[in-house]
Amino acid sequence: MQMSFEEFFDMVGLQEPLIPGQKKVIPVRSEKPGASYCIVYDWRSDLDKIRVEIKPGLTGRDLSPERMKEVPPSLKTPIFVEAEVSFDGKKVKAVNDTASRSKSNNTAKNTKKKASKK
Repeated sequence: MQMSFEEFFDMVGLQEPLIPGQKKVIPVRSEKPGASYCIVYDWRSDLDKIRVEIKPGLTGRDLSPERMKEVPPSLKTPIFVEAEVSFDGKKVKAVNDTASRSKSNNTAKNTKKKASKK
């Protein structure tokens, strides 16, 4: 799937500009203890990919095991989407979102397992 940067940032909820080499952390506070989380927009680790990740806590850093005990199970598993970035002339496109690829790969693996059981 290909889309423009504006479409990708609208899809992941980023209202501010993000430039290559930048990492933004947007905290989302919750009234329940341990349920606060942050959205990490990372274009610094790999300039060919943009990673959008939801992490427990408000800082974007990994929590200690003691603090992870307070976190709901839904935030303990990695939640992210990665998009490969390709520059096509003046138009910038986000290509191959990893979440949809991993879903299709899992479906293929499950189909193979079912076929081998028969």
